[in-house]
Amino acid sequence: MAAEFEGTLGGRPVHGVYTVTSSGFGFMSGLRACAAASWDARKLLLGRVLEGVRITSTSGPSSQGVMLPRNNPLDDSTIMSSWNARNESQDRTSQAWSNATLGVEQVQSESTGELWTVSQNAWWATGPQGPGYYREVPGGGYEQLEVVGQ
Repeated sequence: MAAEFEGTLGGRPVHGVYTVTSSGFGFMSGLRACAAASWDARKLLLGRVLEGVRITSTSGPSSQGVMLPRNNPLDDSTIMSSWNARNESQDRTSQAWSNATLGVEQVQSESTGELWTVSQNAWWATGPQGPGYYREVPGGGYEQLEVVGQ
């Protein structure tokens, strides 16, 4: 079915044709229009342009063997992984800023895996194994602690 029409769009006169066809998969429609004064010169070109437009469906036979990307609005894994990486970066920066403001550092024992928050005043410039943070080991001696995040 085709219906020719004349009207105005934005105060300008237009002329066009609206078509509707049905197939085994549903309905298809098309609209071609232009300024009324140039309709006769452009109607064939507009028809060719409309014929060249193809909309494909993922449910019809034309899509067999064609892999189209999923459009799942509930799948936000890519966005969320980016968001999580951003949040983790901000958390690390915030923790480092907080530690610097408070004058503390996070340290870890290599032998036990224990974590401590120590004042930067606890730095031992002439420690037994060189400058650093130390803990006293039960039974005597000292263990140099690793600064976490460096």
